[in-house]
Amino acid sequence: MAKPTNELQSWQIFHAARKFLSVERLVLIFGKKNARSVYTWAQDPRVTEDRCKDPLEATHTMLQDLDAIGRGDVARAAIDFLSTAVDHHGQFLTAVHDLLPTISEEINADFQAVAVFARAIESCENIDIVDALRQGAIDEINRTHAKFLKDCK
Repeated sequence: MAKPTNELQSWQIFHAARKFLSVERLVLIFGKKNARSVYTWAQDPRVTEDRCKDPLEATHTMLQDLDAIGRGDVARAAIDFLSTAVDHHGQFLTAVHDLLPTISEEINADFQAVAVFARAIESCENIDIVDALRQGAIDEINRTHAKFLKDCK
């Protein structure tokens, strides 16, 4: 079972949402029937026995199950839908570090990363290596996009 790659677990996200949005706002979002659950979703599972599966965990399981039966396209569509909740332009500017001095240099780094990724695929490298190179190429492209947003917007 794949572990989420982000640093926060779902209970931590609910804990932060409770702190920054307020319990009242979460009850409005999730409905009065979940008023008590808003508290339990935000509890650290290591120190509580009274914790129920939160909507993020349930959604994660659903997406894994869709992917496992070959419907990763539906899972990806759900993730794409959820990603529309955040401002992508601000995300790239704040989340991407170590931008190269020019867009041309960023684009060249993209080509290099994709070429290394392609060579690994052509030589049937280990899947962990290919996956890491794939992520590296994606990260390079994200940096180029961030540089574009910074310089051209």
